[in-house]
Amino acid sequence: MSSIHINRSMQYSRTFITLCVVATFLACAFSCKKDKKTKSDQLKQKWDLVIKYDTTYYSVFGPSDTSEYVGKPGDYINFGHDDTATFSQNGRILKYAYVFNDSAMTVQGYNFNIGNFNYKILTLTDDKLELYQIFYLNSRHDEWTKTHIYLKR
Repeated sequence: MSSIHINRSMQYSRTFITLCVVATFLACAFSCKKDKKTKSDQLKQKWDLVIKYDTTYYSVFGPSDTSEYVGKPGDYINFGHDDTATFSQNGRILKYAYVFNDSAMTVQGYNFNIGNFNYKILTLTDDKLELYQIFYLNSRHDEWTKTHIYLKR
């Protein structure tokens, strides 16, 4: 009878040790967080321009006019850690200051006091960025220019 008691005792000990090992593993797995990039970290890098659409609508002149620019090698937007954005398109490079939050960005006007560009961030992942903005040309909001920019890493 004592050997049965010893076998059961050993079985309970093994079960207890196994449960302790599994519990420790699960506790570590759930408490150890992976370093996840913030939206700001995802944004602050160099993005290659894929395609840019500009649409302008004038109420007086009728239908809207849309232009499409397909990105070429060397076309990019680089959002720096110094809160400046460098735009390179078709060999022309412009630098702007910008302010960013998780869903939108304000790019301050460049040189000619043309005002700010307020981009809505439609998509922001590690490898894809989609920006959209609408700029009203008058106070009636019946004439406007829309810009839709697709970028990739």
